[in-house]
Amino acid sequence: TPQRCDIGVNSGWDIRGVLGTVPVEEDGSVYFCVPPYRQLFFEALDKEHLEIRRMRNFLSVMPGETMSCVGCHEPFGTAPMMASGRLMATRRPPSRIEPPPWGTGGFGFKGTVQPILDRKCVQCHDGSKEKDKAFDLRGLKLVSAPVGYDRDHAPHAQHLVSDSFMNLLPHVSYIRVGGYQGEKLPLAPNATGSRQSSLIKMLKRGHNKVALDLSDWRALAAWIDCNAPFYGSWDEIVLPDPSAQPAQVSANLPMPLRSQSARDKARIATRIKELDGEKDSRLLAYIDCGLQIHSDGGSVMIRQIQGSGWTYGGTDVVKDLPSRHRDITFDTKQIVFGVTGLMPGGNYELNLTWWDFNTDQRRQSVWISCRDGNDKKQIRRTTGLPAYLVREEMPERITLPLPPEFIRKKESFRIYIQCDGGANAVLGELWITCSE
Repeated sequence: TPQRCDIGVNSGWDIRGVLGTVPVEEDGSVYFCVPPYRQLFFEALDKEHLEIRRMRNFLSVMPGETMSCVGCHEPFGTAPMMASGRLMATRRPPSRIEPPPWGTGGFGFKGTVQPILDRKCVQCHDGSKEKDKAFDLRGLKLVSAPVGYDRDHAPHAQHLVSDSFMNLLPHVSYIRVGGYQGEKLPLAPNATGSRQSSLIKMLKRGHNKVALDLSDWRALAAWIDCNAPFYGSWDEIVLPDPSAQPAQVSANLPMPLRSQSARDKARIATRIKELDGEKDSRLLAYIDCGLQIHSDGGSVMIRQIQGSGWTYGGTDVVKDLPSRHRDITFDTKQIVFGVTGLMPGGNYELNLTWWDFNTDQRRQSVWISCRDGNDKKQIRRTTGLPAYLVREEMPERITLPLPPEFIRKKESFRIYIQCDGGANAVLGELWITCSE
């Protein structure tokens, strides 16, 4: 079940494995066979199997196809002349890939790197507090992966990684990917990877008489040069056990972006005062999506049931953008809210703000249902969201009458912001008003 879930800590969302190595000729040319239907990327390694430079995107080939190139940033269509015979590698049959000692499947920390730590490292790095014991490399417990730039689009929480993985990571040089962060391209040779990692440099110099055989050495280097993944398969991904939540809390507990700061609280209070001062309507309940999962006080309550907090990175390019539009809530399918406290007979309205800052693909609709999900009714047809980076469109405010048949005394109803196209559903604010 692939989903947008990091396979490490900002290591990327793609599962990686090592197919093996092929020889490079003295003139720098290579000629080899690869399997079809695969996403392939290449790394140039030195004689110690440490990375000099990596390709950071993919290519693929079909059965029987021959592909040639001179580099990623040369003019499109430029390729060496195969028939000239001037390249050393083309004067012989194509090389067959030599698989690595640990196999060619997905490369995971637990299955490939942890066994090395168990054999070579945990005798000293055993979690004790004695002098020179340093950190624990036994990997006996799982911890929540830190949220770097992007939070997981996981069902209910950030994925888990081992404590030994987290303890090694500060000593590894790798590319942080996620959102719009990451080192700029193209990178110079030796800019990152195993040759730049303090872990490899320390082992190369000698560390407490630790002696790695070639297989272990290559595995550690390859782990780093695969961009420090923890998981070698989407099927391995571990999320916190929902049963560990308190019994009264749903396993799909919505995730706020962060704890509110004093500035956040002041901003929300100012926005509530602004909305409450509008003519011809009275504010009953308000949520700043991403930072709040329920409205504050009052007899009318909005409570978020499904969705997670997120920040639109890069919105600093939008001049004078209110902060409430930078922090949002999202879900891959639908964001769900429960509303309670409305009395029959009022002219109630649902208000919201949304926009598609970073793409021009999100399409959403708005629905209402009874508390149990029955009698679901569309109250806003599917529509494309305003797109800033494509058309410089700002966030949109929408006001929708709430159907009176859903307003029943002492009964709640549900509001759904549904994803009908694009990566996910997104929402900036939600509030309920009553027309005077």
